[in-house]
Amino acid sequence: MSRVAQPDAYPELAARLAGFESHIRSWRRALAKGFKPLHESSTKESDSTSEISDSTSEIWVWEESVVAGLMQTPECARCVIRRYAELLGSASDIEDAVRARVQRQEWLYRSGRKLHVLMWEAALRSLICPPSVLAGQGLRHPSPATMALRQAHRRTQRPQGHRLE
Repeated sequence: MSRVAQPDAYPELAARLAGFESHIRSWRRALAKGFKPLHESSTKESDSTSEISDSTSEIWVWEESVVAGLMQTPECARCVIRRYAELLGSASDIEDAVRARVQRQEWLYRSGRKLHVLMWEAALRSLICPPSVLAGQGLRHPSPATMALRQAHRRTQRPQGHRLE
């Protein structure tokens, strides 16, 4: 078996790994305080790219795995935050985090604000939330994109005894 080595790539890869490890440590430190402070800090002015400041007038979001946080209903937010809490083995403040996330959505209702969301279809079919919760998302944010939520919900609601073929 032959092996191709690229020793010139090592410094760049080592630097990327160090940056990635630093990012993980930062998230672990943030999550050690629970989910609520993490969501509350996202509404205050700071140097984080995920922050929403009062001067922000337009946000572009790409989401591939779940409904974007700024669009989540409280039920959807609860499911998503609970799932991450289970995965990370942390945070007993799920309800506080849900309230903080919903409060952050007040940004959407201020005049002069624009939210552009590009979501992969998989986010609309994610099993993090039950289909009924995802359908509720479509009712909260009526738009052409949320029609897919309603259609996905209808497809999952099969009569008793119906077989998929």
